[in-house]
Amino acid sequence: MIGRDGAVHWYHDEAAVIRDEAGRPAYFHGFLLDITEQKQLAEALRGSEQELRRQKRYVESLVEINPTAIVTVDRDGSVTSWNQAAEELFGYSKQEAIGRKLNDLVAGREDLRGGGVSYEEVLRAGRFHAVTQRARKDGSLADVELTAVPVTEEGESTGYLVIYHDISELQRQKQYYQSLLDASPSAIVTVDPDHKVTSWNPAAENLFGYRREEAIGQDVDSLVASTDAVHHEAVQLTRQASEAGQAHLTTRRTRKDGSLVDVDVRAVPIRVGDETAGLYALYHDISELQRAREQAEAATRAKSAFLATMSHEIRTPLNAVIGMTGLLLDTTLTPEQRNYAEVIRSGGDALMAVIAGILDFSKIEAGRLELEIWPFDLRNYVESALELVAASASSKRLELAYFMAPGIPRVILGDSIRLRQIMVNLLNNAVKFTETGEVVLSVDGEALASGDAKGKHRLHFAVRDTGIGIAEDRLSRLFESFSQLDASTTRRYGGTGLGLAISKRLAGLMGGTIWAESRAGEGSTFHFTIEAEEAPAPAPAHERGAPPQLRGRRVLIVDDNPTNRHILRRQAESWGMLARETAYPAQAVEWIGRGDPFDLAILDMQMPGVDGVTLAAEIRGFRDARSLPLVMLTSLGSREEVPGGVEFAACLTKPVKPAQLYDTLTNVFGAAPARVQAPGPPERRGGQLAERLPLRILVAEDNVVNQRLAVLLLKKIGYRADVAANGLQVLEALGRETYDVVIMDVQMPEMDGLETTRQIRQRWPAGRRPHIIAATASAMQEEREACLAAGMNAYLSKPIRVESLATALMNCRPPAPRSPPAPAGEPGVISRPPDPEVPGQQGRASAAGVVDSAALERLVKIIGDEPGPLAALIDTFHDDVQRLVDSARRGLQQGQAEEVRRAAHTLKSTGATFGATRFSELSRSLESLARSGTLDGAADLIRRVEAEYQAVRIALETVRERGDD
Repeated sequence: MIGRDGAVHWYHDEAAVIRDEAGRPAYFHGFLLDITEQKQLAEALRGSEQELRRQKRYVESLVEINPTAIVTVDRDGSVTSWNQAAEELFGYSKQEAIGRKLNDLVAGREDLRGGGVSYEEVLRAGRFHAVTQRARKDGSLADVELTAVPVTEEGESTGYLVIYHDISELQRQKQYYQSLLDASPSAIVTVDPDHKVTSWNPAAENLFGYRREEAIGQDVDSLVASTDAVHHEAVQLTRQASEAGQAHLTTRRTRKDGSLVDVDVRAVPIRVGDETAGLYALYHDISELQRAREQAEAATRAKSAFLATMSHEIRTPLNAVIGMTGLLLDTTLTPEQRNYAEVIRSGGDALMAVIAGILDFSKIEAGRLELEIWPFDLRNYVESALELVAASASSKRLELAYFMAPGIPRVILGDSIRLRQIMVNLLNNAVKFTETGEVVLSVDGEALASGDAKGKHRLHFAVRDTGIGIAEDRLSRLFESFSQLDASTTRRYGGTGLGLAISKRLAGLMGGTIWAESRAGEGSTFHFTIEAEEAPAPAPAHERGAPPQLRGRRVLIVDDNPTNRHILRRQAESWGMLARETAYPAQAVEWIGRGDPFDLAILDMQMPGVDGVTLAAEIRGFRDARSLPLVMLTSLGSREEVPGGVEFAACLTKPVKPAQLYDTLTNVFGAAPARVQAPGPPERRGGQLAERLPLRILVAEDNVVNQRLAVLLLKKIGYRADVAANGLQVLEALGRETYDVVIMDVQMPEMDGLETTRQIRQRWPAGRRPHIIAATASAMQEEREACLAAGMNAYLSKPIRVESLATALMNCRPPAPRSPPAPAGEPGVISRPPDPEVPGQQGRASAAGVVDSAALERLVKIIGDEPGPLAALIDTFHDDVQRLVDSARRGLQQGQAEEVRRAAHTLKSTGATFGATRFSELSRSLESLARSGTLDGAADLIRRVEAEYQAVRIALETVRERGDD
């Protein structure tokens, strides 16, 4: 019906018949009820039911296609829904599962972790969660994470819903990684952000002694770093790992029993996204490694001590061999005698080189070699290295040259001795393996970047030769210890194979490296680099540019060697000269003959075909000495090498030094620079040093041979000296007389050189105490450091050479004021020994080989051939032996190993002086035994020493009698 508002309305009509009293219908009564709103409400309800059904179907479809197993269960535990994922996970179809008890399906086995889930348990918890296992239809187990929640309808719980996540793969991976942790030999520990232990593998249990249950939840630093000695460090390490992203340290940690264990610790943070979830720490037990390292270090120390001892024992007789041979060469000898003496000297030098190489390698290997950093002139040391090999190169007629690139710092900070050692080693090898041609040393470099390397340069040295070369497949073995190319090389050329290994280590210590380039038969080039800081120093005259007297001068260079020509040309042009060069003497004569204007000619002495002297004579046919000065280049640098008849302005030694060439050229052209000429070598200055620098010298030495040798060496440079046999005598002498210098042996009886030096520094003020020079046969760095630490001013290694002794004395200055010398012969004063002479050889026999006749001959050369001194020395020997044997026996009775050692040491040296070889060896054995701290077997050795002495005594008496005759 249409209402008054024009809208359609729904109505419900209702009619009633009204009857009269007789029951007959009298009229009708009716009305219309508007039910539009009710109609709309009913339709809405029908629509909601449809929507709910649609939504239910939608949810059911979502559950069905969900990859997670979803199951609903009624209050009795029977399955009411079972989606496709549940079928795939457990193997039951929906028809098989619905209506059956869920626990019977998937949790009926007794061995399952967690058992089944009941409705009451879920209802009580409100939400149940567990990681457990559930059974499949085929009987296998699946690792699952389940969540169960109650299901309610109209406010009433009707059952519960269970969601199963299949975590079998995750569990497999977890077990895999857990097995890795469990099998790891390294202790692996993880901690949370609060440093509490979250995992602790079996290796950690074994290392630290805590079971996993004891460790989990504990503070890691309190657990494994419980002592005060390591706790603070452990806390710092943990903080560093958290803040810096990693930490690594070799340290110690505590075990459960309180003991310490050596470990290598590495820790890194565990990050999940941008957050730190804790720390991961690995502990490697390095106890065995530490013990092995300590044993190795102990072995190295023992080896170093052994080498130091052997150095002392070998250098002491070598001191006499080399020193006395040098003195012998200064006397009048027949050619045959001189040849024998030179062989002895060269053999002694070679032996010293072997000893030095082994000791150097030992010190480097033990990490005990320290570089000495001092400023030094690089060119001077390059030239001194070349000078050391110049003689051997000249004997083989090899050209020896060097070149330093411009821009190289003149003065650098570094260890000049070790740098020269590398250069000399490479140069010696180059000369040794080169028969013809040349050996060239070149130096260049570059400045390093600014910053930490400010003022530093990387210097590159190269030694090139034209020798036998090296096969490419053998280059890799060059720098190995005790390695040479092959056995034939060793047989032909000799050597220990240590030189290149030592050079490699030294270059590494100087911040560089070393390598070689070569081919068999094509020569070799050895390169090495170092890093050094430039030291400020004024440039010498020859490096200051072109002087006026040389600028524009025309120089002719004639040399068949292209390297020499190149170097000479570069040097001349750097001073503003105009240089022309040629390898052919005929071409040089042609140029001069046609009138080419030359102001000076530099000629090589040794050229094929026409030598330098012949060429000079031809030149003189065109130009005289005034119009064309000639400079000769010689191998030995002496005019004796150049035949007479031709006048030369100068003769220069090859390799030509720039400073020498500069001085020569400026002298030739009449403007000699004001230069202070360096004095000649100390051994050539004779008595000049003593005249310029008068010194009172005391030699402290207990060995008679070394006493006499020291006196002879001092005499060669103009000095006379007093002698003291031990430290006590030194103190007595200094108390009565003023000495400027004490040459102090380190190992002396009664009071050694170190203690004597300390006593001198305590008793005498700085202005009055003598300059103390250590003299020892030990070449170890520790010995040198001990000498300097005791207060000695300088250090000489035996055998002492004249030049090194003179250099050490040049640094001495006499203290002032001097006290008047005490009268000779006053008690406590050591009288000056007579000047020793070196007589001719006198044969002296020994008895039954007990005493070595050669050793006696050396002794005679030292003390003179008069019978009196020898007899007195033999008497002293007899007295000392009995006193020392008594001292050794007393030390044995009292258990004093040191007293036995001191007595045996002196017996050994005294026996060696007279050539009593077996006596000396027995004493050496006794000394070694006592040095070890044990005296087991000492009594027998003392008896053998005393018995051997009786044979020596008889032999020496025979010598005395023949001397008296």
